[in-house]
Amino acid sequence: MESEKSIPLPLTGEEIQEAVVFKLRECMQKNCHLSLGNGYTSAKIDIKISMTLFDYGREVRNNEIAQVHLDSELPNESAAQEVTGELITDPMPPNLLRQEVDLPVPVESVIDGKKVTKHLKHLKYAPRKAKTL
Repeated sequence: MESEKSIPLPLTGEEIQEAVVFKLRECMQKNCHLSLGNGYTSAKIDIKISMTLFDYGREVRNNEIAQVHLDSELPNESAAQEVTGELITDPMPPNLLRQEVDLPVPVESVIDGKKVTKHLKHLKYAPRKAKTL
C-alpha cells in the first residue's frame, strides 16, 4: 500500500532561479507592448534583481544587475517605446512557491514499508466524500 505526504524541503538555488524566470515572464506577459503581434528593431533591457534569501534565520542578500542590448541594422530609433514593470514577491513556504510557479513538489511515499521521496509536478488529492443527509 502506498501513502503520500508533501514534505517542505528547502528550495534549491535552481528552483529559485526558475521561480524568478517564471514570475518575470508572468509580469512581462501582462504588458501590451510585449505581445506576440508587436515587433521592434532593437531593445535595451536593464534588469535589477534584489533578493533576500532566508536560511533558517540567516538572511542572505543577493543583488544582480543585468544589461542586454539587442541591436538591429536599422539606425533610426526615434520612435522608442518604454516598458517598465515592478515585480515583488513576499516570502512563502517552499511548496507553496513550487506550486505557484509550476515546479515539482517533493512528496514522501511509503512503498513496501520504505520511505521514498518523489518529486511530483501536480499533486493529486483524494476526492471529497459526498455528504449524506
